[in-house]
Parts: sequence; C-alpha cells; structure tokens
Amino acid sequence: SPGVGRVWSLLVEKFPVWDDGLRRNHRMEEHRQKASELQAARSEAGKIGNEKRWSDRKAIANGSQSDRKRIANGIAKGIAKTSPPSPSPSPSLSPTEQEENTHTQDENEFRQPGWAAIEWERFAERWNRTERAARWNSLVAPSGWVERAVDGSWMAKAAEALDRLPGCAWFDTPLAVTRFFEYVDRIIAGEFDNPKHDGRRKKQPTGGNL
Repeated sequence: SPGVGRVWSLLVEKFPVWDDGLRRNHRMEEHRQKASELQAARSEAGKIGNEKRWSDRKAIANGSQSDRKRIANGIAKGIAKTSPPSPSPSPSLSPTEQEENTHTQDENEFRQPGWAAIEWERFAERWNRTERAARWNSLVAPSGWVERAVDGSWMAKAAEALDRLPGCAWFDTPLAVTRFFEYVDRIIAGEFDNPKHDGRRKKQPTGGNL
C-alpha cells in the first residue's frame, strides 16, 4: 500500500527475515518470549497452588471425618455407660395366671362401651328377686351405680350383702336400692340382723311396790 511503501525501508531494517521466512522484530520477540515464560511460570505456580489447596481440603475433610467419628464413639460410649441394660424377656405365664390376668384386665382396664348398663341389668334382675328389696322398675341405673360398679371389690361385697338381706329382720319394709348401696358394709357386719325395738313398749316402773 502507499502508506507502507513510504516506511518500507525502516520496516525492513527493524523486521528482518527469520529462518522461517517471516519478518520479526528482535526486541518484540524478546518481550514475547519473556511474556510466554512468565505466563508459563504463573500457570505452573497456579497449578501447584491448586494442588496444595486440594491437599489441604482433603486433609481437613479427613480430619473432620476423624473428629466426627471420634465424637460419635465418645457419645456412644457415654450412652452405653448411662443407659440401663435392656430388660430381660418376661417369663411366660401359666394358663391359670394368664386367665387371672385377663380377668383382672377385663374388670378394671378394658371395659367396653355400655358395660355399666349390662352390669346394672344383671344386678337389677337379682335385686328384684330378693326378699326385703324394694323393686326397681326403671331401666336406668340409680345415681352412684357407675362409681361403685367400677370397683370390683365393692361389687363382690354387694353380692354378699344381697345374700344376707333376706335375713335382715331390722328392715320391716322393703329396702330401697339406693339405701342398700349405703348399707352394704353394715349389712355384712350383721347390724341389721335383729328386728327393731318397739319404742312404744311401756317402761317398767322404777323403785319398789307402793
């Protein structure tokens, strides 16, 4: 080009032909060589730095795993020291013990819905057939029945008192079932076996004959 032609003599001097047939400037080639070497050195340094960082991270990771393992082992040992030993298996129950256990659970812990009504129906049927007992015709149990029926020991005493009621001469009129609930222990104790004293009987005169 016209512009290059005017400075061509200067370019030929500054950019001689090299062995590969290309024109190059010696100073620029030196700078390029130094830049290439510097880049290579930096790249090598970066590679070494990366390897060191990864080695450090790996060491840290291994250390962390070791620490976690050591802590976990310490915790496990602590738990083993403080935790009570596992209970030994319970011995097998004999058929009789199983039956007694089931019976107790049925009475105290596993009552089904409506059990109170069923129990009252049984009791009322026997009550209405007992001498000296005032007949109960209502289908609804009297007040206080549920609280007493849930107690198996009270039910057993009530059955005993009901057996003794016909012999309780004290009751000259039929006894209400609600009063019976209150008198169960006294009936069993025999307090009502004898008839009442006649309060209208004349008192014997005191002193001697006039």
